[in-house]
Amino acid sequence: MSGGISTSVPIEPHVEAMTGQMITLSIGHTLLWLFGLTGLSFFTRRQRKNELALIASESKTRTITDSVLDAIIMLNEKGEVEFWNPATEKLFGFNQQEVMGKSLSSLIIPQQHRATHEAGLQGFVKSGTCHMIGKVVELSAMKKNGAEFPIVNRNRLFKVTMG
Repeated sequence: MSGGISTSVPIEPHVEAMTGQMITLSIGHTLLWLFGLTGLSFFTRRQRKNELALIASESKTRTITDSVLDAIIMLNEKGEVEFWNPATEKLFGFNQQEVMGKSLSSLIIPQQHRATHEAGLQGFVKSGTCHMIGKVVELSAMKKNGAEFPIVNRNRLFKVTMG
């Protein structure tokens, strides 16, 4: 072999420069990781605090509705039972599991009044108004065993919004 060019480059300065960059890069990633972990921890603690506040609020509401002597029934826009307290269980004879998601008409409205009740509910859903809201009205209702009895009905309107 004849001829050729050879070059020698000292590698130590490049290794030192790369080591400095690697340490800087490593510190940067560690800081990002720590900040992320701190942020996640803060978010998780705040979320847990909100969850505990919601649980406490639900517990207070449940305590109140479970201890009142008045029957409390809540319906959705389809007329299906969404809430039925213990006083309602005692008054009508149905337990909460039996009524949830079922039409109130089929449970406690006497047969001769069901069409009127259902028409009033549908009218309310369409218009948002009802002549019975805010009034005290004497009606007849039906127990689980089919016996009719007089009740005093006080309708209140409120909307529950999610979010």
